[in-house]
Amino acid sequence: MTSSIMSTTLVTPEAGELPSSTLARPAATYDGAWTVVGIVVALAIPLLLTLSTVEDPGELVIRSTNPTPHGYTWSLGLWIVPLSVLVVWLHRSPGFHLPRVAFWRTLGPLCGLGLLLDIVFGHTFFRFPNAKATLEVF
Repeated sequence: MTSSIMSTTLVTPEAGELPSSTLARPAATYDGAWTVVGIVVALAIPLLLTLSTVEDPGELVIRSTNPTPHGYTWSLGLWIVPLSVLVVWLHRSPGFHLPRVAFWRTLGPLCGLGLLLDIVFGHTFFRFPNAKATLEVF
C-alpha cells in the first residue's frame, strides 16, 4: 500500500509484514533542517545565559569592579552545551556506533590536553584583571 504526501511516496507494510527501517519515512526528509535548528538552539541557550549575567554593561570606562559576575565561567557554556547535545545525539543514535567510538577517542585526549595547556600555559598568557569573572580556583 502506498500513499502520496507532498509528492513524496511513503512505503507502508502490507498486513502481517514486519516493518522495515525505512517504514513510513518519506524519500526526502527534513532531518537536515531540524539538525540546523538544533545546532542554533544549542548555541543560543548558553549565549543567552552568558549575556544575561551582565549586570553592568561594559563601556569605554567601566564603573563597576565586577561588570560580569562569573562571565568567563558562564561563557564556557558555549562549548559545554553544544558538546553535551552532541554526546546525547550520538548515544541516542544506535546506527552510529563507529562515530561514537571515534568521538570518545578524540574527546578524551583533547580534554586532557586542553586541561594541561590551561593549567601550564594559562597563567602565563592570560590575565584576568576582574578575578570575579572566574571561579578563582587557581
